[in-house]
Amino acid sequence: MSLFDKKPMHSGPENVAIAPKNVVNPSEAEPKTIKADLLRAEEQRKAKEAHAREQAAKYAKKPEFPDHTCYLQELRAKAIIEYGLSGWDDPLKLSSVAGLPVCLVMKGLDHLGYERYERSGGSIGYRQKRVGAPGRAEA
Repeated sequence: MSLFDKKPMHSGPENVAIAPKNVVNPSEAEPKTIKADLLRAEEQRKAKEAHAREQAAKYAKKPEFPDHTCYLQELRAKAIIEYGLSGWDDPLKLSSVAGLPVCLVMKGLDHLGYERYERSGGSIGYRQKRVGAPGRAEA
């Protein structure tokens, strides 16, 4: 017997799937009345509403400052960004960005170690404290 003398794969009736004769199409099993259609539509509407509520709860906006996070962490990050952009921190601008009162922002910047100085025009600004300027000899 050679490789070319193989018998064909099983192609007989034993491999053919025969559907049972008593199976009813699911769409035919449901009653075709207006009342059944209304009930089905109401169930679908309730399912869609429940899904919409789940998604809304899942993606609801979380508070900017959760209870377990100190507001100083958020203020420090926003102050670093503001200082990098303009070279000084304006408490009025930081209060609007952080969503905090100006007095709380000023107290926080004082606590974080920023230097308070008066700008020309009478406004108050903050800058980061310098430990020592590189390349300068202290007298």
